[in-house]
Parts: sequence; C-alpha cells; structure tokens
Amino acid sequence: MPRCSGQQSTLTRIRTTIARVSDDEWYKPHRTPTPPRQQTPGELLFEFVRERDHKHFRCELRFHGESYGWEAQFLVGIELLYAHGGFITRAGAIRWAERERKMIQVHR
Repeated sequence: MPRCSGQQSTLTRIRTTIARVSDDEWYKPHRTPTPPRQQTPGELLFEFVRERDHKHFRCELRFHGESYGWEAQFLVGIELLYAHGGFITRAGAIRWAERERKMIQVHR
C-alpha cells in the first residue's frame, strides 16, 4: 500500500512518545523515601476542659482555598476527634463549631 510522504505512522509516533518519558523520582523502585509531611497548626478558635471527665478539647479552623473552603477540627489533646469542612465562609465554620462545643460539653 503506497504511503504519502507527509504522513507519520502511528507506530513511529508511539515510539517517539515512549522515548520521551523521563525517569521520574517517584517511579524508581529503590528510591529514597520522601520525608513525612509536617502538618501546620490551624488557627485556634477555642479550647476548654469538660468538667465531667476533665478531657481537654480544642477547636482549630483551617482554610483550604476557595475551592474547598473552611474546616473546623475538634481535637482531644493532640488527636483528631472529628472535623467538618466545606464551609464557604469562616463565620459558617465558627457557628458550627460553637454548636458542637455545646453538644460536647453536655452529651458526649
């Protein structure tokens, strides 16, 4: 079958593409591990000690950019108890955190 001189075969294009793949560091089988990510502390909203069992709670706010919004995290000591995110405004995250604080102090 005759071939036009201006056309490039599919096989040639595939070979060219494969030849350009770099040896990325993450792909190497015996690469040195990357150091663990250091978590940045959030903005402390409030902290309190529950009278019933003397547990220390703290609430931190975090902003994850416009696409995700604000998140409120409740921690007991340094361990994450639970969090809720996706608040469009900081005020919305604060309102939710204040309601949760009342529930924690009374019920949990």
